[in-house]
Amino acid sequence: MRTDYRSETMDPSGFVLLADYVPQIVQEIRYYSTYSFIGDRIDGYEEPCALLTKEAARALKAATGEFLLQGFRLKVFDAYRPACAVKHFVLENEPYPDTYFEFPVSSAYLRR
Repeated sequence: MRTDYRSETMDPSGFVLLADYVPQIVQEIRYYSTYSFIGDRIDGYEEPCALLTKEAARALKAATGEFLLQGFRLKVFDAYRPACAVKHFVLENEPYPDTYFEFPVSSAYLRR
């Protein structure tokens, strides 16, 4: 059964399609394709689109407006990650149990 993520009213969890809120953002959802660190499409990525909470989408919309005035555009590589995608990552990592993924976050990205 395929879920229709294009209708905000059908998703009561508070998630929205980023393209509906901020069409100017470039989306490169690599986990939908074979162009990922695993080399295959990741479970749970049924469409190449970014799902975000409404609050995150609103914040990106505000930031996008500021960046566009300066001649820049934002690019998103990933957003909400389904639990089955995380499970896929873990299963792919089983041959290397001492390996872990680290995603550093700079405090510069967290400033208002």
